[in-house]
Amino acid sequence: MNWKQIIPFAIFSGLLYGVLQFVLGRYIFNINYSTQSVIFQGLFFGLLFGIGFPFFMKKYGHKLGDNITPDLLEDEVIELETVANLFRGLEGVGGKLFITNKNVLFKSHKFNIQKGQTTILFSAIKRLETRKTMKVVDNGLRITTLAGTHFDFVVNNREDLITILNSKINLS
Repeated sequence: MNWKQIIPFAIFSGLLYGVLQFVLGRYIFNINYSTQSVIFQGLFFGLLFGIGFPFFMKKYGHKLGDNITPDLLEDEVIELETVANLFRGLEGVGGKLFITNKNVLFKSHKFNIQKGQTTILFSAIKRLETRKTMKVVDNGLRITTLAGTHFDFVVNNREDLITILNSKINLS
């Protein structure tokens, strides 16, 4: 993530935390937090989570993916790999996205609830779309298949991936 993505993420995280703190405290737990307390906690959480988490992931997150190797076909060759998340239901499954000479592959890392590999044939891809993660961050990629299945990814360098995938789809 770059600063253009980190700042809205930090603000959104802090606001969401503050609102949840206020609503849950008042209506579920019968705790009346002061406005100043909710604002301070929201700002603190936004800074900690919105800036600290991306920094931590940039510094140490790559180690999660060091041991991820996809199951390839006999004559399949990896042409590009990048860290990514694939939404499987509500879970954003972390792992790596691979573009090979035949398919798009996603393989999860071991720290997920839902593990495994997802394979999408180039010939099965109907459409590529850009998306906003949490309706805020411009790093989402949706791959829609001819069967109508949607695969929602969170990736870096989304436009580069779309260019590469479009060239692969047109060749298949």
